[in-house]
Amino acid sequence: MQDSFTGVILAGGASRRMGTDKAKLTAQSGEPLLDIMKFLLIAAGAKKVAILGRPEEAGGIADKHAFAGPARAIIDYLARCPVGSRHLVVPIDMPNLTRNLLHALANQKSWAMYSDYNLPFLAIAGKAIPTNLKRIKDLLSFHHVSELALSPGQEQAFLNLNHPHEFTRWRHKSLPATSSINSLPEGSSHV
Repeated sequence: MQDSFTGVILAGGASRRMGTDKAKLTAQSGEPLLDIMKFLLIAAGAKKVAILGRPEEAGGIADKHAFAGPARAIIDYLARCPVGSRHLVVPIDMPNLTRNLLHALANQKSWAMYSDYNLPFLAIAGKAIPTNLKRIKDLLSFHHVSELALSPGQEQAFLNLNHPHEFTRWRHKSLPATSSINSLPEGSSHV
């Protein structure tokens, strides 16, 4: 049986390279990226969803240190979580991630990520983390994260939408959503 976990969406960035708020960009179906990422986490088994950097959203949490970057936001978030609690961290801009990839990551027993990709990753709250770690890569190294291997062809699930041309290409290829955040399973919620 899978241990309970919280889905955590990194959504506090300034979206400078994109030129507009990534969370509000929409797929062909009209669903915003934020809702797509929420749905993916719930579909993978998250009991709750926390949205870092978005205090105005249901489940949103304000950054304790504004503009300090995602590593610091994660460190601050984990410091408030119960020891041993599990947190599957995803960025706002990886809508090709799949339920199966996230589910497999969430089932790991310790900090884990996929080989060659710093995001998404599974974090376990408890160990004090130095606040001077500036990058997610440093945070993962500090925890001696285990790496899961990918099967051939799974790399496209890790497409990161940073620039307008990447988003336009993805949106053109995105399929209409079959479910939305409004049709989540019973018992799922935001933090």
